[in-house]
Amino acid sequence: MDHPAQAVLSRASASPQRLAFPLILAALLGAGAVRAAPAEDAVAVVRAAALARAGQCRQALAALAHVEVSGEVALLRGQCHLQLHQYPLAVEWLERARSLDPDLPDVDLQLAMARFHQGDLVGAREALDAAAPRSGDRAEYHLYRGLLLLQSAESARDAVELERARHRAAGRVEPTASYYAGLAWAAAEDAEKARAALDRVIAEAPDSPWAEQARRAEERLAAARKRSWWAWVRGGLEHDNNVVLRGDGVTLPGDISHTSDGRGVFEVGGGAELLRNRDWAAGVTGSYRGDAQFDLQDFNQHYPVLGFWVDRRLDEPTSVRLRYDAGYAWVDQSPFVFGQNLGSELFHDWGARGHSKLFATVYRLDYFFSRGDNLPDGTGVPGAACPGGDFLCGPPGLNQRRERNRDGWGVSTGIEHTLPIPVLNAELSGGYRFHHYDSRGREYRSNGHELWLGNELSLPLGFSLNTLFSFTYAPYDHPSSFADPEDVQAVIAAGGGELPLRGRNRRDKIYLVHVEIEKSLTEHLSISAAYFWRNNVSNVAVFDYDRRIVGGYVTYRFGG
Repeated sequence: MDHPAQAVLSRASASPQRLAFPLILAALLGAGAVRAAPAEDAVAVVRAAALARAGQCRQALAALAHVEVSGEVALLRGQCHLQLHQYPLAVEWLERARSLDPDLPDVDLQLAMARFHQGDLVGAREALDAAAPRSGDRAEYHLYRGLLLLQSAESARDAVELERARHRAAGRVEPTASYYAGLAWAAAEDAEKARAALDRVIAEAPDSPWAEQARRAEERLAAARKRSWWAWVRGGLEHDNNVVLRGDGVTLPGDISHTSDGRGVFEVGGGAELLRNRDWAAGVTGSYRGDAQFDLQDFNQHYPVLGFWVDRRLDEPTSVRLRYDAGYAWVDQSPFVFGQNLGSELFHDWGARGHSKLFATVYRLDYFFSRGDNLPDGTGVPGAACPGGDFLCGPPGLNQRRERNRDGWGVSTGIEHTLPIPVLNAELSGGYRFHHYDSRGREYRSNGHELWLGNELSLPLGFSLNTLFSFTYAPYDHPSSFADPEDVQAVIAAGGGELPLRGRNRRDKIYLVHVEIEKSLTEHLSISAAYFWRNNVSNVAVFDYDRRIVGGYVTYRFGG
C-alpha cells in the first residue's frame, strides 16, 4: 500500500490546479491573448484547458504540443505536469511561465508545490514567499508552508500553519493537514494537540491509509512517553575451517592437531533508553558472546561488552550521537584483551534519498597474552651459527617481544550512506572508513582504507536476506619481525642458525563476505543460516590466511 503522503501530494497539488484553470481560461479568452494568437491555437488552448479542468491532463498536453508558447500556455502545461507528478517538467514550465508573465495567477504557488515535490525545499520556500501577497489566503499556501516548516525544527509554527490550512479549506487539504499537524504537535511535545489532530484524521477518513498512519503515529506517541528497552538472545552451531587463524606455511604447535572445528555459540544483548525528550536521548547497552569448541577447547572465547550513548537532535532530519563502550575478552579462561571505544556519529535523513552517517572513533586495546620468548641476537649473517651455541637466533638488535607488543590506540573515521529501494523492498548501504593504529611495538603500526557494500532485502514468506562485501587495504609502517616459514624450515633443516628477515613492510589486502538468510517464525522468533569468508592476503606469510565459517542460529527478540 502506498504511503498516504503520496496522496497529499497528489491531491493537494491537484486541487489548486482545478481552481486555477477557470482563471487561465478567462485570461486566454481575453482580447489580448486570443487576438495575438492564430485562431487554431486559440481553439487548441480552450480545448486543452477544458481537458485539464476535467482531469485529463495527458490529452491536454497533447493538444498543446504544437501551440505557440505564451505565459498562459506555459502555466497550463506546468500545472498539467504537476498533476501528473512529473515534477521536473512542471518546474521547467512554471518557471518559463513566470518569466514570460510574472502577473499570472497562482504561478508562484504552483511553482512552490512543484519544487517541494521535487525535493528542492529552498526553492519551494522562495516561491512560497513570492506567492504570499496574492495567494496568502489560500488553504494550499498554508498547507505547503506547514509542510516546509515541518522539514525544519520549527514544530510549533508548522503545526499552526497546518491548522490554519485546515480552517481555510478543509475539503481541499484534509486529512493531509490534520495528519501532518499531528506530527508537528508531537515534535513540539504537545501530546494533547497531537492526539486531537490524529483523532480528527481517524474520524474523518476512518478507512483510509491516512487513518492507518494516524493510528500508528498515536501508538508511537504513546510509546514515546515510556522508557523503552530491548533485548535479544541467540544460540547456534558453527563450523570454522581456521579456528587458530593459521597463516600460510606456518607449522602448528605440537599440542594442536588441526585447525578446523565445530562449536556451539551463544549471544545475548540489549539496551535501555533512560532519557528522552524533544532534543535529547540517552541509554545503556550490553552484550555477551561466548563459544565452546568441540575439540579445540583452548580457543573457547567469552566476550562481554558494556556501553552507553547520548543523542542530541540538531534539527528535524539531523542528529548527533556520542557513545562509549568497553569490552573484556577471555580465551581459554585466560585474559586476552581489554578494549575501549569512544565515538561520535552525525546522522542526516534525506527522505526518499536515504540517510547518511559521518562517524569517528578513538579506541584503545590492551592485550594480555604472552608474546613468546625473545630470540638471542645473531651475528647479522642469515643462516650463520648462533653465538653461544643457541639453535636459533635473530638479527642483532631485534627484540621480538618488544616489536610484537600489540597494545596501543587507534582511530577510525568514515562515511556511510543507506539508500532505500522501495521497488525491491530493500535497503542498499555502502561507505568508506579510514583506520590508523599506533601500537607500542612497530610490528602492528598501520593505516588502512576500507570500502564496503551491503544490502538488506525483504523476501516473501517472512524471509530476509542480508549481505555484506568489504575490501580493506592495510599498509604497515615497518618491516615485519616475523621470518618467512619456508626460511625457518630451511634454517632448521640446516642444523640451526640465524633466522633471515626479508626486510619488507607488511601489506595486507582483506576481503570479507557475509551472507545471512533469516526466516521469521513469529513476531519475536526467527531462524537463520549464515556464511562468512575472510581472505587475508598478505606478503608476510604468517598473516596470509583465509577463514570460512558456516552457521545455523535461532534468535529471540523482545522489548518493551
